[in-house]
Amino acid sequence: MADHKKLRLEVVTPTGQALKAEADAVDLTSVMGEFEVLPGHLPVLVTLRAGPFRWRAAGRVGHAAVGPGFAEARADAVIVLADQFLDANGVDVEAAQQDLAKAEEAIKAFPGPHAGGAFGEIARDRDWAQARIDVAREI
Repeated sequence: MADHKKLRLEVVTPTGQALKAEADAVDLTSVMGEFEVLPGHLPVLVTLRAGPFRWRAAGRVGHAAVGPGFAEARADAVIVLADQFLDANGVDVEAAQQDLAKAEEAIKAFPGPHAGGAFGEIARDRDWAQARIDVAREI
């Protein structure tokens, strides 16, 4: 097994490459919860929900909101394909709080089954708003 000391990190959204960096560690939010990838990680493919995204390199920590999407982690790389990516410094907290309140009201008022379809879209909007709020609080 090769000795991997760094991770190649790439985040790609529908609008193009959002981030390309070298990292010592990457934290992601999967549909099963948060997890960390370190160099030498066993290969894994996960489904991401919108949530906080952190990467550490040279003693510094980057913060962003990312998702939903997919991530492939392996010994030397983490590749994220996500619908959205927003650096924590670009978060408009007031707008995110308004989006969160709107999504939570829509969830309360939702008449149909709470699975998939239109409900899934509302839940994704809620998760994206919460992710933006969470990462803004981290910096």
